[in-house]
Amino acid sequence: MTHFESHGVIFRLRFALTILGLVGVLLVQESSAFMGRRAHFRETISPRKEANNSVTINLYYESLCPDCVDFISRKLCPLWEDMSNYLRIDFVPYGNAETIVSKTGEISFECQHGPPECEANFIHDCALKHLSYKESIKFICCMESRHSAHGTAEICAEELEVDYAPIKTCAAGPEGIKLHYAYGQRTDKLVPSHEWVPWILFNGQYNKEDMDHAQDDLLSVLCKYIEDPKPTVCNEVY
Repeated sequence: MTHFESHGVIFRLRFALTILGLVGVLLVQESSAFMGRRAHFRETISPRKEANNSVTINLYYESLCPDCVDFISRKLCPLWEDMSNYLRIDFVPYGNAETIVSKTGEISFECQHGPPECEANFIHDCALKHLSYKESIKFICCMESRHSAHGTAEICAEELEVDYAPIKTCAAGPEGIKLHYAYGQRTDKLVPSHEWVPWILFNGQYNKEDMDHAQDDLLSVLCKYIEDPKPTVCNEVY
């Protein structure tokens, strides 16, 4: 082997070692970065403590029922603002409505408080479909706090800066009918059947004592279902 060839071998060997060294460094750096991303990813997807320590209130109601309006606007919505990480609201807007299916299969509804209530129910149905969860809760809370269906939907949409167009289209068309029919089916399948509205379940379970108590002191009932550590607002009852 010539002197030049010998130096060429050494150069190639050093070059290979250098490349291996760089690869090793990059692998270490990438591994560290990946572990960092994994840690961040775990933090991102791991359910927050509140999410594992929450209660769902399943509320079967109708939009213009005075007792429903009072419960939603004066009791439920203010509490949700204070404990939204611990409280999930499952609105079921139908109540004491009646579904009528004609011989031709055409579906119509009779609502306890007349056509304006059916109209408002449809708007609630469609808001739940077309808005995000938090937006839909705020929208329904806004409508119920105004105690009227006429013009309130547009006002609430404007105040909350949400797009009312898809809700309006939905409520005035076959999609609204389909949604209201589905909520009616869900209401009719309650066991035991609902006797009045608002009909309140906690985590999907019927408990008459809790439902009755919730009408007067919703906070204490909710806090009973939430395990420690409870939200700060529960300090008022514990």
